[in-house]
Amino acid sequence: MFGAREIFLAALLGIVLVIVTHRGQVLPAAILACLGIFLATIGIESTAYTQRFTFGLPWLQSGVDLIVVVLGLFAISQALVLLMSEDKPIDLPEVAKIGFFSQMRELWVYRRIATVASSFGVICGMIPGVGEFMSQFMSYSYAQRTSKTPELFGKGNPEGIVASEAANNSVPAAAMIPLLALGIPGEELTAMMLAVFYVHNVIPGPRLFAEQMDFIYALYLNLFLLNVIVVAFLFFATRTLMKVMLIPNRFLGMMILTFSLIGVYTLRNSLTDVAIASAFGVFGFILKRLDLPTSPIILGIVLGKLMEDRLRTAMARVREPWDFIDRPIAFILFAMILFALAGQVWSVMKARAAKRAENADG
Repeated sequence: MFGAREIFLAALLGIVLVIVTHRGQVLPAAILACLGIFLATIGIESTAYTQRFTFGLPWLQSGVDLIVVVLGLFAISQALVLLMSEDKPIDLPEVAKIGFFSQMRELWVYRRIATVASSFGVICGMIPGVGEFMSQFMSYSYAQRTSKTPELFGKGNPEGIVASEAANNSVPAAAMIPLLALGIPGEELTAMMLAVFYVHNVIPGPRLFAEQMDFIYALYLNLFLLNVIVVAFLFFATRTLMKVMLIPNRFLGMMILTFSLIGVYTLRNSLTDVAIASAFGVFGFILKRLDLPTSPIILGIVLGKLMEDRLRTAMARVREPWDFIDRPIAFILFAMILFALAGQVWSVMKARAAKRAENADG
């Protein structure tokens, strides 16, 4: 049975994995994820209809809209990065003309790596919060360990490119599984898709398959057609697309900023949303300058709201702490959370021991 407590634990597992997969940035990722969870609590809560963290401001009663935050952190922040950067002369590289079947033959040569990397991508995509980074890391490491020329990795070795791209491209399709079945986004792309679903009044979850199966069929059919169209388009238009690099950064940044602000305003015809998106844009710009991740905030907002709702539902039937994990799926999810936390603690202790040994030798 996959009930409220299982969905809560799956969402909590997603939060934990989002944090621990940011190697070297675990503490900032944890703080940003908690910030996202906090933002999800702002507004009028759905059970007792009490106001939380509104400070008497009417425009905070409806909460912080996910789409506003997404456009601020990703689009507006990137626009600011482009506006602050200087244009540099770019020489377009020459792209050799290679036939379609020649490219497919090259993929066949590295079929083992492509298959394993795609498998890593599917597995990581189905686990909430892991995303492309972990799948690329695992696939690239596997390809390097099994390669006959590992010294060429990082210098354009086709094996590394095939491993990274196969893993990267297989994640989004697999991430649709927890998104559609549980309403839990697996990574940034599906978090943004969830925001679009909400705009069109499509609520992912078990009921979606029972009540709107035609939507599921249409969605996957369009995803399949999209991949075919993209392959055909890129095969003929790669040279043309490369000319996008010649567009001045500041012009491109201004276009992104303009369309982003227009999109935010048209959501609810609200200048307040524009101000909030702009504030998150500046915050996202600061995070990018500090080389800190932005995805934990988005996943914190999405999963935080889901965790709260499911926890309220689950606690109505829980009398003792053990009751929360007395079902097999709940226990497995709880064990995975403990395993992820234990693995992180072990890696930190191992790194500190190695550092102490290095200092002792020095």
